[in-house]
Amino acid sequence: MKFPFEFGVTLVFRLIFPGLVLAVAFLPLATALLDALSIDSAAATTIPALTVVFGWMVVMADQPIYMLYEGRRYWPSFLKKYWEARQRKRLNKLVDLRAELDKPPAQRKPEYKDLKRVEVSFRMLDYALDDDGERTITSPTRMGNLIDAYETYSETSYGMDSIFYWPRIWLAADKDIRDALDQTQAIADSALYVSFSIACAAPLLLFYLVLELLPYEWPVAPVVLPFVPPPGWTALFAAVCLAMAYWVYRVGLYPQGQYGELFKALIDQSLDKLAFIETAVRRAVNEGNDPVAAREESYLTAARYLRWHKIKPPGTRLPGESKTYTPESWKKRTTAP
Repeated sequence: MKFPFEFGVTLVFRLIFPGLVLAVAFLPLATALLDALSIDSAAATTIPALTVVFGWMVVMADQPIYMLYEGRRYWPSFLKKYWEARQRKRLNKLVDLRAELDKPPAQRKPEYKDLKRVEVSFRMLDYALDDDGERTITSPTRMGNLIDAYETYSETSYGMDSIFYWPRIWLAADKDIRDALDQTQAIADSALYVSFSIACAAPLLLFYLVLELLPYEWPVAPVVLPFVPPPGWTALFAAVCLAMAYWVYRVGLYPQGQYGELFKALIDQSLDKLAFIETAVRRAVNEGNDPVAAREESYLTAARYLRWHKIKPPGTRLPGESKTYTPESWKKRTTAP
């Protein structure tokens, strides 16, 4: 769940690091293009300009980047199934390990005697809860499971849709709290953005390698890219970029988890500030909502009424009818001859 960005240190932190990575990767191509256009291409001026441009592009692509790393979009089905199986295997291993640690110390396997149960339980917080209160797999990646775990916390604990209520909780929070949370999330965002930028640099380096190894010249003029190392080093740097992208992603899981705990804490501390819920529920009941269900599911009732302008009226319904109606459609149904 994303905060509204504010222009400040945190936005610069999100922008500069990934932008610099992409600026360095695109420098040979940009320099060659500027030279072809007879434009000054000094690295001292080109790199800062490219840093801002590419950094801005990465920040604007925040949602697609997160969807990619969470495994929600852009994944081939066979690859998604494979990594889901790996996540399921990891979770099952944690469950078995916790069961082993529930035994008295004298009955544990020797390799588990020094391992603490709280450490294993903490790792299991990376996974969301199912309807039975058990940890479950919801994504093919650790990042996706971790984010889903804290984003579904409000629904599991209070029946509150975090997508609807989070902007309202954010606006109700004090500025100091918002700043602290934004700084924590900026670190998590920066790690993910940098990982994505480094991963993008790898195929670009391979493109440079292909140009270097072409056995012929272009029809107009040979390709000359400055700052490109010899082919062997270019291939090595491409491999290093892929390894570094994965390493930065794995390191970024820790600040993401820290932000997730603060995310959940703010929800817990902000429930009494959502005064509009009572008004929304009362209006929904007046429009024809089931009074008992509205009070039992006040967060759901308020979100349904305010977002979709729908109510859940009492009484029986005809086969095939929806469980929810707009107030207008419900009145037409009840007054129809």
